[in-house]
Amino acid sequence: MALLMEAELIKQGAEARVYKLPSFIPPPNVKWPSKLKKQLSETKTAPQNPQPLLLKYRFRKKYRHAILDANLTKSRLQAEARALARCAKAGIAVPGVRVIDLETGILGMEWVEGWSVREMLGGGAEDEEEEEDDAETLDMQNMTLEEKEQASAKRERIESQIRRVQEAEGALEQLGISPVELMRAMGTALAKMHTNLIVHGDLTTSNMMLRPLPGHTPNFEIVSCKDPLQALDA
Repeated sequence: MALLMEAELIKQGAEARVYKLPSFIPPPNVKWPSKLKKQLSETKTAPQNPQPLLLKYRFRKKYRHAILDANLTKSRLQAEARALARCAKAGIAVPGVRVIDLETGILGMEWVEGWSVREMLGGGAEDEEEEEDDAETLDMQNMTLEEKEQASAKRERIESQIRRVQEAEGALEQLGISPVELMRAMGTALAKMHTNLIVHGDLTTSNMMLRPLPGHTPNFEIVSCKDPLQALDA
């Protein structure tokens, strides 16, 4: 749970909350000798800051018995981590698993820089706009200080998501990718999953991301993400 205290909430779902952690391991505070520091600078071998991490937290469901809820959370986390590892082994683009905590319900994955397919095809702000409308109806005067802070944080997330969608809608043109090429890449990724006996139980445009690959041909890849992924044993 200590990881969540350092992370930023970016998405709230019915089954889990998604956070962005700036770095899993804090950058070391190292005092290099002047000569060695100069050598590291010249050879470009100085330690790099760790990459961001995506944390998915399966919070406790109060309507379920505590033991049942804990067992379901553990089994689903294990299944998702195994499926992601199996996808990676088969050469399917998925976020890499970095950390898993079965007791608290946290799965830490590689942070994927890119946009969801839904965002890129337009219409990705519908849910956010609905949430914004709900936020407008809140009576701020009757809120406690904590509720006001939560409402303010929610509004900031919504505004950030809307800006992201607006940016993503022009990304296809900037990358020189047609909608047909995007759809074909999605089909190829899905076919590779099925060939390896892996199914995605919630395959929507929101659960597939486009990651730009500058200097590569093609200059992008489709990354399958979010649960539930399931590997079928032959």
